[in-house]
Amino acid sequence: MRKDDSFTGFSVIGQSIEKRDSLALACGIPAFTDDYTVPGMLYGHIVRSPHAHARIINIDASKALELDGIVGIYWHRDVPRIPFTTAGQGFPEPSPYDSFIFDTKCRFVGDRVAVILAQSHEKALEAEKLLKIEFDILDAVFSVDGPMDGLDPVIHDESEAYCPVSCGYEPKRNIVAQVEVIISDNESITESIPGGGSDADGSTVDTIEIDEVYHTPFTSHCAREPHSCISWIDHQGRIILRTSTQVPWHVRRIVAMALGLPIGRIRVQKPRIGGGFGGKQEVILEDLCAFLTLKTGRAVRLVLSREEVFLATRYRHETFTRMRLSSDASGRLLNMNMDMTLNTGAYGGHAFTVATNGGSKALALYPHSPGLRFAARAMYTNLPPAGAFRGYGAVQTNFALGVAIDELAAKSGMDPLQMIRRNIVSKGNSPRIFNHLGEGSEGCPISIDSVEIMKCLEIGSQMIGWNRKFRRRISQGRLTYGVGVVALMQGSGIPIYDSGNALIMLNDDGSFTLCCGATDIGTGSDTILGMIAAEVLTVPSDMVTVNSSDTDFTPFDVGAYASSTTFVSGNAVKVSALDILEKMRTRAALMLNCDINELRLEKGSFYSHVGEDARISFADIGRDSFYNGTGQIIGTGGFSSSTSPAPFMANFVEVAVDRAIGKIHVVDYVAVLDCGTPINPVLVEGQVEGGVLMGIGHAMTEECTFSASGALKNRDFESYKILGPVDTPPIRTVIVPCSDPHGPFGAKSVGEIGISGPMPAISNAIYDAVGIRLRRPPFTSERFLLAAR
Repeated sequence: MRKDDSFTGFSVIGQSIEKRDSLALACGIPAFTDDYTVPGMLYGHIVRSPHAHARIINIDASKALELDGIVGIYWHRDVPRIPFTTAGQGFPEPSPYDSFIFDTKCRFVGDRVAVILAQSHEKALEAEKLLKIEFDILDAVFSVDGPMDGLDPVIHDESEAYCPVSCGYEPKRNIVAQVEVIISDNESITESIPGGGSDADGSTVDTIEIDEVYHTPFTSHCAREPHSCISWIDHQGRIILRTSTQVPWHVRRIVAMALGLPIGRIRVQKPRIGGGFGGKQEVILEDLCAFLTLKTGRAVRLVLSREEVFLATRYRHETFTRMRLSSDASGRLLNMNMDMTLNTGAYGGHAFTVATNGGSKALALYPHSPGLRFAARAMYTNLPPAGAFRGYGAVQTNFALGVAIDELAAKSGMDPLQMIRRNIVSKGNSPRIFNHLGEGSEGCPISIDSVEIMKCLEIGSQMIGWNRKFRRRISQGRLTYGVGVVALMQGSGIPIYDSGNALIMLNDDGSFTLCCGATDIGTGSDTILGMIAAEVLTVPSDMVTVNSSDTDFTPFDVGAYASSTTFVSGNAVKVSALDILEKMRTRAALMLNCDINELRLEKGSFYSHVGEDARISFADIGRDSFYNGTGQIIGTGGFSSSTSPAPFMANFVEVAVDRAIGKIHVVDYVAVLDCGTPINPVLVEGQVEGGVLMGIGHAMTEECTFSASGALKNRDFESYKILGPVDTPPIRTVIVPCSDPHGPFGAKSVGEIGISGPMPAISNAIYDAVGIRLRRPPFTSERFLLAAR
């Protein structure tokens, strides 16, 4: 990582301070949901459908209920029939209300049928074998790759399902969402890209065109901690949910809706989280856990096995993206036409927002094209549901666009790096796609007020040796080497809709307690937010204790998604710290009997310009506020924004291809990042390298495979291959100096951008090495050899 001298003006910001929980977690201190127990706790086990599409005709639980230790068995007859969405995002949620706690119909292999509540998990498994369930098996549909002729079985034929926002929801046609945006300077863009374009003066110019389809499969989040939830009733008769979630406030609202309860009857606690990546942005267990506790008055534990996590939680959407690009002879893009079809599986959570986010994040990178069209359609099938996943639509669209740019450059005889530089966004641009395409909404104008992508491309090209390697096809034995490049942009939260809040309290020893709703899911956000507060307050970061994510005791925050925490929650923390600082300054002036404008702040104390001894420490102020009747000093702050500062990344990769056996080796990966001011450089590096490694896994090994009857085949880490330490190639990360005027101390986001680069960059590098274009990951030996024929 490159050291940046421009960060030395801060006292805390820019330091690589270790995560607050790192030592405790490394030592195995109980901190996760499943580490917690409640006396008399019962154990739930979900009975799942063996069929992809079936109606439940009858459930005979009589034999199972005779077993000792079985407390109850519940299904659709026992629960309120209230539709809701499992997607935790905003309100009203931009997703169809197409889920029930239990339904009379199963829509994928692994869907809920019933739940068994027992004294032990083993007893519940024993009882499941005694259940007699009668199904009416229905025709199923699994693919969206083909004509939609309206003859497929209707997956959501229930009358109650609806979408609270306008998204083109047509369940009778299995359409979850549909959107189209057309932007044109000269009406040169149509459904099919024309053979020529027009210059600014109206004259016709010759064009180079490509028209290809790019396919990305279902992939799994693979968080180390499985989904888990424990519920109980407290002394006030309220339901307490301790759960591994990214979105505590959304969980509270959705569970209340599903059970028909007031929101105030529910409290959600988020402990430490062992990874989320979007998979815990859904209500997977909490509604059912709360129902069981409400039904029995007992504490209940629901924890998924690894097989259940694979089988019945969420995936990244499978997509088919048709890209039609054209440019003139100089490499200037004339038309960009992206047409995307998403397989959202059995339920529609996040489908609309994944589609719109994918379009805006990718196409905004090249804002100068005179003609632009984006269209997307998300379809129900009887495969397991897709949902939120790190990169959230942008992974799929950046793969399609990143490879398409490379293909267009190759067809025109250009260096793809030259074409990227020719067309990429620059400071002061306001990409028009943002006006029309928000994340599940119409969108709003966003100006690019900080960008160092050109510098990122320059540094990355030097590090990978682009000029001496591109198109050289250097061979060593059976291996042929090639290099690939892709540029990326992301966002920092959802403009207008995302908000965060924080409060900070001064203690009587001069330390501070920060309470914020932001959800640390292993990313280190507690550490980051504590550093932001400490920087404002001129104290070491260990003088700020951080408490986060308890819906009773911390203020509202949307949660950990959309790369929002550093920008949205960080700004809220900064506002609250400035608020308490001004209140402390007012108190210090009274205690020192001086004018407030005479005070100077330095390292946890206020100094008056009058006299050397005119100093008062934060501890003095804290004790005075506690014990002299003035009341504890508390600062509050909230933040939302109409902008979403974009981080940028240049991705360069070198691969070695063994044509004889189709084996592809990633030799070197260079990620050069503009994330604004890195609050904590080592945590930035970890986020980038973790994202890149996940992206390499998507490119090389990861894919959910299904049987002809729609059952997931690879349900464990033996059959679903993720990359481990032995598989990890060299990943070199560089942070380029930049400061955004909207971010806290100039910071932008970093959590998602890294995952989008490897698939297109590796595909492009394979083409550079051997001239074979792979448009469908993962890039396995079998897929390579098939393409080589």
